[in-house]
Amino acid sequence: MRFYPDRLVVEEAVKGQAGALAEAKEMKAIAEEVAQEKSFSVNGGEGFLLEKNLRPAGLIVSTYQNRQMVGADDIVYTDIGRIHGAKAGDRFSIFRKMDAVSHPVTSSIIGYKVVPLGALQLSEMEETTSRGIITNSFQEIGAGAYLMPYRDRKREVFLQASELELTGYIVETLTGKITIAAGDIVYLDLGRAQGLKTGNLLYIVRDVVPAQNLFDFTPIGKLPDEVLGAVVVVETGQNTATALVVKSIDAIYRGDRVELKRSK
Repeated sequence: MRFYPDRLVVEEAVKGQAGALAEAKEMKAIAEEVAQEKSFSVNGGEGFLLEKNLRPAGLIVSTYQNRQMVGADDIVYTDIGRIHGAKAGDRFSIFRKMDAVSHPVTSSIIGYKVVPLGALQLSEMEETTSRGIITNSFQEIGAGAYLMPYRDRKREVFLQASELELTGYIVETLTGKITIAAGDIVYLDLGRAQGLKTGNLLYIVRDVVPAQNLFDFTPIGKLPDEVLGAVVVVETGQNTATALVVKSIDAIYRGDRVELKRSK
């Protein structure tokens, strides 16, 4: 940017090059810091987005003595039977379906947030139904809860390099809170169909908007992005993913952009 007696000139090439270098430097520093961890522990309470074209494996259709809420060691009944290929001893994870999630940019519905409640094991089978025992519960469970193929709660997610470059958005959070920080769980609008993998590191960035009213003599081009932090993907769906915020430099919000960079 140069000042002249009668005008202000923004030198786009120089500004763009310097901005890109500064942004790249910030991203490299974050990557080096995150890489020191090498892996991240997840406890299975992260939840995920149930995409519109997916269906649960089954439902809890009733509880012992029609109790409203049950927990560990209680009996429940499901709509999964021998006709579905299930057998006694099969295990399922239990989830609660929450509100629909709309995309922060397009406003289209991309799925439903589901949160984990516990696990059950089938004990007695009928043709189209079964009885099961809740083997683990960490929230209250009732009729209508979703059943999905069993998944271990605790596991390690290892960082994985990428050969792709992708751009997406934070579309929702596990808790629904407004301000997001390190340690929080978020959901992204990228998944396996786009080439995203568990362990990928994505940077959280935000556009910097120039104050146009201050520059009457020349148009202002795109300013360097503000790098806010980073997330590591802990689970992928077809077109969505669950991610852990591993670095936050500033406040992060639903609708902030995420970028996957090709490893060099």
